Amino acid sequence: APAAGVKCCMDIKLKTNCEDPKLEFINIEKYGDRSGFGALVHVISNGFAAKVFVTFGESPMEQFIERLKSCDQSLSGSAALEPEWDNWFIKFHVVENGSVVVSGMLYTPEQELKYEFTTDQTCLGEFIKDLESWQTCVIT
Repeated sequence: APAAGVKCCMDIKLKTNCEDPKLEFINIEKYGDRSGFGALVHVISNGFAAKVFVTFGESPMEQFIERLKSCDQSLSGSAALEPEWDNWFIKFHVVENGSVVVSGMLYTPEQELKYEFTTDQTCLGEFIKDLESWQTCVIT
């Protein structure tokens, strides 16, 4: 299990401008032993919803942010947040018309939710900045 973390005192929400769809990271943490990050991921997509606590290392976070930045600048490409030791994932795919297809899979031992929704590319900038704040959150 990860070492005790520090709350970074924020939630991160992808600004989809509506309640469905929704993607947010709630009660984000950065672990003091540099093993990575943890958060409750909340997804609402076409009426289906899930809240699942996830953890992932520093490398997946770094790769996700860099690929999201590239997608935002080029208005094309994809970026995925995929942990090294688990099977959940969150993927962003930017298509030519400025739309972003967000897809992924969350699960618990009893349930699994595969989801996909489309939002606007303009939501990426603030989302990336929030992820960077989480990544660089100071542990005291």
